Amino acid sequence: MAGPQLLTCAAGSDNQNCGNAGVYGTLGVPAAANLPGSRSRGSSWADRDGNLWLFGGQGFDANGAYNILNDLWEFNPKNQQWAWMGGPSTGGSGNAVYGTLGVASPENLPGRRDGETSWTDGDGNFWIYGGNGLDATGFVGILDDLWRYQPSTAAAPASFTLTANPAALTVTAAGSGSSTITSTVTGGFDSDITLVPSGQPASVIVAFQPASISGAGTATMTMSVAAGAAPGVYPITVTGTGGGVSQTTQVTLTVVSVPDFSLTLNPPAIVVPAGKSGATTVVLTATGGFNGNVDYSCSGLPAGASCSFALSVVPVDTSETYTTLTIATAPTTAALRRNGGPMLPAASLAAFLGCMGWKRRRRLVLCLLLLLGASALSVLSGCAVHYTPHGGGGNPVTVTGTSGALRHSATLSLTVD
Repeated sequence: MAGPQLLTCAAGSDNQNCGNAGVYGTLGVPAAANLPGSRSRGSSWADRDGNLWLFGGQGFDANGAYNILNDLWEFNPKNQQWAWMGGPSTGGSGNAVYGTLGVASPENLPGRRDGETSWTDGDGNFWIYGGNGLDATGFVGILDDLWRYQPSTAAAPASFTLTANPAALTVTAAGSGSSTITSTVTGGFDSDITLVPSGQPASVIVAFQPASISGAGTATMTMSVAAGAAPGVYPITVTGTGGGVSQTTQVTLTVVSVPDFSLTLNPPAIVVPAGKSGATTVVLTATGGFNGNVDYSCSGLPAGASCSFALSVVPVDTSETYTTLTIATAPTTAALRRNGGPMLPAASLAAFLGCMGWKRRRRLVLCLLLLLGASALSVLSGCAVHYTPHGGGGNPVTVTGTSGALRHSATLSLTVD
């Protein structure tokens, strides 16, 4: 149930002189690391709470020195921990301190001894008689003194305490976390302890498995947070009730947003001359502590256009990052088309021939003016430029950011002029 499997000293020709040193810890305080040194021929008894008591014997002290011992130990089988309760942890005179006959005193101490006779009376007191050891002057011999030790004057009350491990949890919305609730009993408490939570918001569901602890035991407390739970810190009290006793412990639950991000464009619309480049800023706003890498791409570009992204360093809110999106267009993205034609089209020629048929001089001037106007219009018509912008009216370009399973987009209105 406890203790090491191996001796830590080097065995010599006499294996009886090999053993482990004691780990005494703090007087009166049980601890998992505490351990009496290796020994034989000590005295032991059980108190009314079922704890084991150990006194003296031949063995090793805290320094690993072999001697006859007069230290006192208590072992609790429920938590499997030793406590050093009295006597020296290392060497010394080892003499007995008898005090006044029949009068109990914390200064009294039986001398170092082993092989004594021992028993427990009906009140839980421990008695020892004789053995091989030291008297009040330090003389070694066979002793015939009688001692009584009182572990306590009253029985410990039947009760329990609750502890939570861990006592603080951080959980994202739509997530869950768990803590172990442990009951430690005293005074022989053996009733069932029913666990009930309080203080949690409606968005947090608390469940226990099992729903009650039988005496000393454990239960798993699971806290499930709804997807829409508001971020915050929520102290949740766990109350245990059983055997007429009620005790509490607390678990602090911190709810945080799911790490995510959103994209916006500034400006959301740009006009780019054909064969030139234009730019806008992609603003990434992080939420819920998002700090992942984001890969950018764009789609819906007009023919002959391309996009590129470059991170910009802007000393503003650390929850935002800025990336410059540059769109480059080719000269062919917008086409210029000339409509070629004769300098004197058919309409002008028809007007000239019609005038040739006029006989009156006064109409000759008017005819020449008409012919001149028609010729001018023909020249303009033959040199006209027809412009057709690609994606005219604002071509929608989709800008997408991807980080793992997260994917968000924003739309840019692009006009190639």
